Amino acid sequence: MAPHDVRRSFKRAAISDQQKRRELSLLRQAQNRRDAQQQARCLASYSKGEIPTQQQVVLELQDNGKLVTSDDPPVVFGCLDADYMIQQSGLDSGNLLRFAIGDGGLSFSDGKLDKADLNYLGKSNRARAFADSYSKVLFQYTVRHSPLKIDDLLASINSPDDQQNKPCDMDMAG
Repeated sequence: MAPHDVRRSFKRAAISDQQKRRELSLLRQAQNRRDAQQQARCLASYSKGEIPTQQQVVLELQDNGKLVTSDDPPVVFGCLDADYMIQQSGLDSGNLLRFAIGDGGLSFSDGKLDKADLNYLGKSNRARAFADSYSKVLFQYTVRHSPLKIDDLLASINSPDDQQNKPCDMDMAG
């Protein structure tokens, strides 16, 4: 018999039940940490993960003093006095400026932004390329001031009986 014909027994290292339970426990802990981190990501935060007490927005300063979003067309959130802008602060058109939304919040009229209580914090980080979008500002504002509750979701669900009794919007002729 040649040496390469010899069959050797191979034993697989057995994983104990205790090791399996430990691995499952570690996986669950990691999943729970990820879930908690993703939940906190809905709110804009600092780089360390701290959520500021007031919502912060970055707006672009236009040459007429208007503070606008990055949308096309831009949404106007406020206006700076041209004298203050040029003479006292040294701000230029195109600068990205950081503001905190104050206690007055955002006011809407006919579904459009009417007023914004903005408190100037300073220039934005130089690495930042664009102002915030209108949808981002509104999403953050809604999450902070009127978060969606599970009861609201449950109330919005129609039971199957209700759906069967509703008249159809359109009858199909075939």
